[in-house]
Amino acid sequence: MGVSSTGQFSNYTSQNFQWGLGAYFIQQVQNSPILIGIDINYAVIDRQQHVDQQNHFEHSSSSNSLNISAITRISPFKASFIRPYLDIKVGWRRIENISDFRFNLVDIPPHKEVITNQDNGLGYTIGIGAAVSLNTKCSINLGCNFNGSSQMNYLNNQNIGNKTDPTQGWDDYWQSLLDDGFEDHIVSTPINYFSPYIQFVFQIGGGPSTKNNL
Repeated sequence: MGVSSTGQFSNYTSQNFQWGLGAYFIQQVQNSPILIGIDINYAVIDRQQHVDQQNHFEHSSSSNSLNISAITRISPFKASFIRPYLDIKVGWRRIENISDFRFNLVDIPPHKEVITNQDNGLGYTIGIGAAVSLNTKCSINLGCNFNGSSQMNYLNNQNIGNKTDPTQGWDDYWQSLLDDGFEDHIVSTPINYFSPYIQFVFQIGGGPSTKNNL
């Protein structure tokens, strides 16, 4: 599964293509084109690195998303080599920002990894795709999802390292940031991203059951 941020959220990310993986279980409603189930996926939604050689500073960050959702799939063709479908998912989303700081400044440890932000919110997904049957028990799904969320707190990594007080030394700035937290760099934004994917689907019994995303 690929990840590409969009909308307001893209203002705070590097715009580099990221990745994710996941699994689901779905069961077809009898005599219906509707399937229902549970979807779990994890995505690296952004990675950034900032190096300031003049001030002897390096900052690497990783932003991750965990989603647990109820899924409803509509797939109108009961038996066909290619079966299009529409997915709707609603559930819980957790965002975590992790930063790795490397310093060469007076009175500051040379290395520190910090969880700079965590938040929970409502996540939702609308997606389309098509299942290509390989045999009666296995198929490949190709599709793309739009993943949105409620307003969530997110660390604006691009602002870390921008010292606004000209009278404050760099060692004091980094020490105060690590001691006092990163609230000044937190923004409120929907966590929105597109995720094209390839899924390998294996059937148990008479219907689709699990998948792995690459």
